[in-house]
Amino acid sequence: MKKVIVPIDFSTTSLKALDHAKYLSREFDYEILLLHTISSPIISTHAEIAIQAENIKKEEDDSNRQL
Repeated sequence: MKKVIVPIDFSTTSLKALDHAKYLSREFDYEILLLHTISSPIISTHAEIAIQAENIKKEEDDSNRQL
C-alpha cells in the first residue's frame, strides 16, 4: 500500500492539502499519514526565546484540542 504524508498545522492551506490527500486515498487506495507541524522561527535574544517558548506551548495546546 502506498502512503501520502500530509504535513498539517490546522491552517486553511494544510486542511485543503488534507482534503486532497483524502481524495487520493479513496481513488488510489493510499494510506494517509499526518505529520503535525508548527513554525519555529530563528530567535536571537533571551527575551524572544521566552516568548517563543510560550507561543509554542499555546500552539501545541490549540492543536491538541483540535485533534
